[in-house]
Amino acid sequence: MASIPFELECDKESGFVMDPNVHKRFGYITSLNGFGLIGELASDLQVNVPFNTGEPPTYVGLKYTAGSKTAPIAVAKVVGVIEKFS
Repeated sequence: MASIPFELECDKESGFVMDPNVHKRFGYITSLNGFGLIGELASDLQVNVPFNTGEPPTYVGLKYTAGSKTAPIAVAKVVGVIEKFS
């Protein structure tokens, strides 16, 4: 069976701070392990997330902190932001 290649351009900047009026494609790497020499990379990059509910989303591995009255923007800790996926 033939495989069909695909390429998705992502907007890296939207992965950090999203424009509420423009919905561009972006993605997060929530964990990364398997390169042998370096071990698992730490989720030490803090990004804003496009949802702000009290309940954490069901994305596996997403270290999510909901927004509050004092800090209204929800944030997550990730390994990286996807710029191009192919």
